Amino acid sequence: MFYPSVVIPIGVRIDRHLMRWAKRKYKRLKRSDRRAWAWLGGVRERSPGLFAHWALRY
Repeated sequence: MFYPSVVIPIGVRIDRHLMRWAKRKYKRLKRSDRRAWAWLGGVRERSPGLFAHWALRY
């Protein structure tokens, strides 16, 4: 059985880790959480199948 309410917090945590990774990798994202979240949202729009949890959450 699949419970979407259980997947959402896990997906948020994975997204938070991806944001931290992006902030370490790209200098322009280093100082701004908002900019890093926006970058991650752009990646999600361009490649929605890149991570499996995006298909379950969005």
